[in-house]
Amino acid sequence: MTRTNQHSRAEVRQQLTQHRTPTGVHTITTVDETDTMRHDMWNDTFTTLLHRIIVSENINDTLTELTAQPWVSLIELPSWIWVIPRTNLGQNRSQRLQPARVTWNTGRHLHTLTHKETLTWEAHGVGHHSHGETTIQPVDSSTSPTGASQDNNQPLPHHVAVTKTTPTTLKNALNTLQTSGDHARWLALEYLSGSVHEAVDRARYAVSYQVGLNGAPLFDDHTLERVTTELLYGQDGRTTSAIIRLINRSLHPDAFTKSDPAHTIKRAIYRDATDATRRTIAEPAVGTKIRAIAQELDTTNIDHIVATYRERHPQDRVSALRVQHALQAQREAGVEFAAEPSLETLVETYRFKIDPTADDSWENEGGHQ
Repeated sequence: MTRTNQHSRAEVRQQLTQHRTPTGVHTITTVDETDTMRHDMWNDTFTTLLHRIIVSENINDTLTELTAQPWVSLIELPSWIWVIPRTNLGQNRSQRLQPARVTWNTGRHLHTLTHKETLTWEAHGVGHHSHGETTIQPVDSSTSPTGASQDNNQPLPHHVAVTKTTPTTLKNALNTLQTSGDHARWLALEYLSGSVHEAVDRARYAVSYQVGLNGAPLFDDHTLERVTTELLYGQDGRTTSAIIRLINRSLHPDAFTKSDPAHTIKRAIYRDATDATRRTIAEPAVGTKIRAIAQELDTTNIDHIVATYRERHPQDRVSALRVQHALQAQREAGVEFAAEPSLETLVETYRFKIDPTADDSWENEGGHQ
């Protein structure tokens, strides 16, 4: 299924290449940064977007530091390095370099300095843990930087020389970085839009089985678009959405310590899509368990179902209203306590509709559009 507003990886990458590091801002190149052919490309694009956002969030503090200095150096510190996974990500993804998140002792990814400083860093992700230090040496603008001193056993250089410039030049550069970060937030939403659309499409089939419709879609394509739009941009009058919150969580240093971003993000999107699909038909998350008890008891008596459910699952704190919604969702589907197929049968027959991580092809460009 093709969406007219979906940005492919190539389109988003093309827009990212329009970003140029502003005059006066220095960057650090990681060992494998130029070896993009070995990178997992979904993660390469997404982490580039995240880095632009992370940098933009450091700008206000950096502006404050510039006001008291006549000459200063400004360096943009990496937020990701690319490593060989040390956890099992599946055959295809484990053969690609994956991102590990870098944090610095400064607590930021923009750093100003007027004299030689040594910064320490740590990197965590996909089973990888490393640490090191980088010495940054400011030099006069008339002096050509000597470049970075690199140890191939470390992903980041030991020594970097950077030139000094005026605060006025750097303030203009920071404005450019802010614009780039704002644009990256929009691109991140657009980049995830295709995955969200596909996840909602799959969820409407998966939940269909849970309410007894045996795979018939729960709602039409118009409703599909509405649910997708609300997940991406929020409901009218709201300033946030499930996917905006997901992007914000992705900025946290510990967001992807257990798995790579692609796997984590797409699982989260499918979870949110399933929750949104259930809300569309007023289906509670525990609806399947409620209907199983109702079928076992062969009753529609809400009090009887609530009492039995609470006895078996006290931690869920199910209410009579949730039981009513679960039964109503099935009645509206035209089914009275229909037997649901086993999970094994569903996974075998409809694996792509139920589990968006069941196959690497879900991550491939153009897969299942």
